[in-house]
Amino acid sequence: MKKQLLLASILSSGLALSTLAAQAEIDQVANAKARLKEFESKHGTKNKDYYLMVASLAQAYQYAGKRKEAKEYFKQSLALLDQHENGKRIAAYQKQSWANTLLFGTQNASKEDREEALALLRNHEKYLDSQGADTHDYLNIAATYYRAKEWSELKALESKISTKLDEAANSTESKGKIYHITNGFFILGNMHVEKKNRQYIGIASSPEELEKATFYFQKAIALCERLPEKDGNAIEIYRSIAQFYKANGKTDLAAKYTKVLTKALGSSDPVILFPPVDICPACGRG
Repeated sequence: MKKQLLLASILSSGLALSTLAAQAEIDQVANAKARLKEFESKHGTKNKDYYLMVASLAQAYQYAGKRKEAKEYFKQSLALLDQHENGKRIAAYQKQSWANTLLFGTQNASKEDREEALALLRNHEKYLDSQGADTHDYLNIAATYYRAKEWSELKALESKISTKLDEAANSTESKGKIYHITNGFFILGNMHVEKKNRQYIGIASSPEELEKATFYFQKAIALCERLPEKDGNAIEIYRSIAQFYKANGKTDLAAKYTKVLTKALGSSDPVILFPPVDICPACGRG
């Protein structure tokens, strides 16, 4: 009897959770509809930001697993941009955003959603090419490929980004641009590591990933060497990369860049070289 009661309790709990989840999805769509109606009553449907409200409803439908309605409203949001002053540019970035919704808006993206999302991202890359876009715009696409575990797409785009960053580095002496390019290489390196410890220092999952991260981090270091010894941005890069190498067993490189830090900061005190990270009470990380 006790076993039967326990089984009944488990089943009813599961049903309750399922009902709550379904209700949350319904509420999300209902809330998006209510916000759309409120916007219409206050600003009308000709307002330049109306497309955002329609896109928000499309997103809510996608989260609820109602793909047909989601696609319908997303198409409506794009159509509204035809009359917008910067419609073409906004639509391009809307499509990139929608690709993320298709990939991560539900627990498991369907094959069709995934294929559509990848097509949108490839088209966005072509758009960036046509506009001579900043390299960091491409990094947003790369981050999506990384999160979606699209390794072949990521590899090709990484190569493209790295080439662009190298070209930019070779043609500038501007400190601001060097900061920008250094940050790009640092982001690429961090795509090959997982933040698994309390200091939020990257740990590579394999020797191959460690070498990929090292490749990009060394490019960042090379740019730091073009900056003044006590440059604050360079110090932060040296600090992060020295900690990364120590955490991943590359003790020679860790020692090398710790020595650079010691000279730049005029101290060998570990607290000064590597200040303690305040632990976030919510996640337990920095």
